[in-house]
Amino acid sequence: MSFIKETETRSAFNPKKNPLHAMVVSRSASHLASTLNPQKSHEALAEAVANVVREYGKQALPSFLACIEDWLTARGHVAVTDLVAFYASHGAFPELLAVPHSRAGKRRTSARAEPGMKNSESSPVHSAQDA
Repeated sequence: MSFIKETETRSAFNPKKNPLHAMVVSRSASHLASTLNPQKSHEALAEAVANVVREYGKQALPSFLACIEDWLTARGHVAVTDLVAFYASHGAFPELLAVPHSRAGKRRTSARAEPGMKNSESSPVHSAQDA
């Protein structure tokens, strides 16, 4: 394979024509969508960008980011879509605000046990006899 052919092949990032590219977009976008906080979103996007640049070259990045944006938008992941759009237009990540240490690591629960009940009693398991 000549150098020119290799460069053309590396720059042609098109998920609609190449199933491998579609898989890269789907995997990366899914990983981004599953992140639970801004720091993890930044890390996931940085990892995806690094992988695409390494495998397909820097010239593939605009097409890759546009595909990621489309995937996330179609599934309603607004916050992460905004992060990808920011990165695509600025070539950098937005600054993260520092999280106060007093809230870090605290877990919130959505269901509370009734007073006087043990945790195991708060959500009773129904047996076949109950039905």
